[in-house]
Amino acid sequence: MGMYNVTSFPQDSEFWQLIAFCAGTGGSMLVIGSAAGVAFMGMENMDFFWLVALLLQVMLLVLPHT
Repeated sequence: MGMYNVTSFPQDSEFWQLIAFCAGTGGSMLVIGSAAGVAFMGMENMDFFWLVALLLQVMLLVLPHT
């Protein structure tokens, strides 16, 4: 297809891992609300409230600067 130069993005590079991760989670950066996100949180032993607290901190840092 010619979309990505294979020399710039070799097989199994971080770029392709990110593409696979995004496709696996439905393209969503938030893991909340998708089956893949729930599975990811279970595999990584992530606590839901920890994730909410992290997102709130990021929002509080970013929103005042916009």
